Amino acid sequence: MATVSYPTHALKLKDNQIRVPLGNTCKRWFSLDCFYIPMPSNLEFNAIKELRILPINRCFYYEFVYEKEVVKPQLNQENVLGIDHGLNNWLTCVSNVGTSAGYGW
Repeated sequence: MATVSYPTHALKLKDNQIRVPLGNTCKRWFSLDCFYIPMPSNLEFNAIKELRILPINRCFYYEFVYEKEVVKPQLNQENVLGIDHGLNNWLTCVSNVGTSAGYGW
């Protein structure tokens, strides 16, 4: 089985359910032309760019592709962190504000 993706223009919103079309072959063979999945409450239908249906471990999962606004973090350019992967410690971290830590096995 393979991943199936639907672009936005193929999807319709009806009664807070997303209508996913199946095509003429499924309609002819199974008398089924579409199925419905619930619309997530944390997402706007207009924000959806693509719907993907993934077959994983004999189950079907769906994922929504949408754009998210990128928020640039406020960074203090004066603070730095050095990370060294060593032989005795997995990581040794030292900052210029007087803190250090060693993470071993």
